[in-house]
Amino acid sequence: MAAKDPFPALHAALQRDSRVTEMEMFGAQGFKVSGKVFAIFWKGDLVLKLPEERAQALMAAKVAKSWDPGHGRKMREWIAFAPRTSGRWLKLVEEARDFVAAGASGKKGRGRRTQSK
Repeated sequence: MAAKDPFPALHAALQRDSRVTEMEMFGAQGFKVSGKVFAIFWKGDLVLKLPEERAQALMAAKVAKSWDPGHGRKMREWIAFAPRTSGRWLKLVEEARDFVAAGASGKKGRGRRTQSK
């Protein structure tokens, strides 16, 4: 008997949030909040943007793995979760959504940092 596909339930939960919009990224279905991507369904995994420290902790606990969208460079705040971890997905996707929403609103007015000589 095949395992239940975790993506439809998560997709339905994301669609219920009026702040969330769907988009395509790297040829995969993704989701944005405040105009910023926070989740992607990528080659059978759920890929989320989380704070770097949180991402490192989840990878150290072997719950997630680093993510490379195919250009040979891992993205430090982006990590991938295999379907076997789907029992945690809703909580994690909410965490990613809130992290990105807070960062998007908190970055207004911040410019590039320059070094003084």
